[in-house]
Amino acid sequence: MTKGLCVAALCVVLTSGMSFGDERVEGWVEKLGAEKPEERTEAAFALGAMGEKAADGVDGLRKTLRDKFFKVRAASAIALGKIGPKVGEEATIDLLECLDDLSPSVRRAAAKALARLGEEPARRAVTALVKDLEHKLFKVRMTAAETLGSIGLLAESSYERLEVMGRKDKSKSARASALAAAEKIGAAVKAEAERKAKAEAEAK
Repeated sequence: MTKGLCVAALCVVLTSGMSFGDERVEGWVEKLGAEKPEERTEAAFALGAMGEKAADGVDGLRKTLRDKFFKVRAASAIALGKIGPKVGEEATIDLLECLDDLSPSVRRAAAKALARLGEEPARRAVTALVKDLEHKLFKVRMTAAETLGSIGLLAESSYERLEVMGRKDKSKSARASALAAAEKIGAAVKAEAERKAKAEAEAK
């Protein structure tokens, strides 16, 4: 998708002002079926920018998760994550299936989306990403590490594996990504521990 189309999509969403009524959502859902992949991607981004107000667009986004163009699939996954838990169980299952997508971009988008849908979907996403840390292509390993880092606290179980990768991976870039991800997760875990300690102290 061109930069102009991305900007156009966000501008329409941000300046529609008053509300995101059913008609607005329906318009973008209809555009998910556009002939040009750039327009389908634009529509997915627009629905995602609406957040949970775009819940009526879930069925359309589930269809575009299977689009033949990976950018459309990735944008659809991102949108479902931004809509949040309202996407429902069937969309969650679709996102889990996307963890096996041939495109690293789609796998990353699906994992990040699942992390926004609750602890159990996030756990399954983390499991899939940890497997990708063993992939033969260093770019896939990098993407997996970076995504785990962006998930943060819910990816705590991957911390030790990332530390090992940060020391032993054959790729310098992959090692750097793994160490950065481990640092992010460690910081998130520390922050959560401090939050809990403060809450316990205030409760006494």
